[in-house]
Amino acid sequence: MRKIILDLEGNNLYPLITTLHCAVAQDIETNEVFEFRPHQMGNTFTTFLDTCDFIACHNGIGFDFPALELILN
Repeated sequence: MRKIILDLEGNNLYPLITTLHCAVAQDIETNEVFEFRPHQMGNTFTTFLDTCDFIACHNGIGFDFPALELILN
């Protein structure tokens, strides 16, 4: 399982966001970087997130986690 730092970009701030444009994640143990483009923000991105057991974000409480829940659920 991975431990990552995640950054999301979307079309608006939470709760007005309706689209995730892209995401970048870095594994904090291996420094491997993962980039997700608009066409990968569905199944490819969610499959990747399923491999992570720790996710940190700069604004996870105010944006990233609520936006993920809103858009991907």
